[in-house]
Amino acid sequence: MRMHDDSGRQMSHVFLRQVNRSIYLNDTLSEQSFFVEMEVKDPNGALVCDIAMSYEQFVRTLLFNGDVPVTLLKYRNIDGKLSEEKVPIPDSSRDSLIKDLDETIGGVANRIIDMRKDLYEILNSTKTVSKKKIEDLLEQIKVIESHYNSNIPYVTQEAVKKVSKIQDNAKSQLAIAMNQMIGSDSFKPEHFTRLIEGESIMALPDYTAEPVDDDYKLKDREEKNIDEMTNMELGDHISKYLKAVEVTEQKVFENKSDKEKESKTKMYGAHASGDNKGVYITYISYQGGHKIDTEKARRYLKFLKTIKTYGEFKSDYWF
Repeated sequence: MRMHDDSGRQMSHVFLRQVNRSIYLNDTLSEQSFFVEMEVKDPNGALVCDIAMSYEQFVRTLLFNGDVPVTLLKYRNIDGKLSEEKVPIPDSSRDSLIKDLDETIGGVANRIIDMRKDLYEILNSTKTVSKKKIEDLLEQIKVIESHYNSNIPYVTQEAVKKVSKIQDNAKSQLAIAMNQMIGSDSFKPEHFTRLIEGESIMALPDYTAEPVDDDYKLKDREEKNIDEMTNMELGDHISKYLKAVEVTEQKVFENKSDKEKESKTKMYGAHASGDNKGVYITYISYQGGHKIDTEKARRYLKFLKTIKTYGEFKSDYWF
């Protein structure tokens, strides 16, 4: 269809409509069941672009100055051919928030990892701990404490903003769905506020909060020789391998028959730990563990480091 003015001159035009189908749009955290679509056509009636907007985006376009994200369902590219904008499925709200938090607290997390490893090495070292080393650890604790306290307002703020965006979208979708069901326009998004948000009396954090930028990188460390490890270190390393073997065992047996499964005593909660008396190994947690001496633990760990398949695994009983 082409549009003309009073003199018969062809004009460009737009066509606006409400659409009811499921689609992922730019800058939305969930699939949209109701959205606004706008077709733009040139004077010859040829499609220039077909724009999709969530209701929030549509309102922002009408009422506010500035850029608003939209989705081009179809548009003419520089070659004059129609193209489509591919919108990837967005992260879930949980995954999205975790990624945001990881960017904010990544440096602090690395500091905690390094501090734990430093303490672990001190605990398993035969050398005297210097005052300087203790002072360095105390300084790391102070930095972690400072960054933790500084980042709480920002992290909370980002979570609140993300949840609020999801809630606003849900209220709009509910209002549209209810109006379509009863053939009315009496429902407004704000009517669902108490249903979705509840009644909050807690004050929101300061929206001017900024995160602490901490790009701390983990220290380079050399792996300790097995012959120099303490019982604690031997137990921790054996435990790591046993847990990996247990995961592999579960995958090996998941498609086996019940009879085959019953014929195999499988690992459950396998782990190991060491103290000054030796290394304690447990293959099935509810059956308890047993102690082996330090030298046997060394030989067993060396063996575990060599296995490449589940079929090569043996417990220390047969080792």
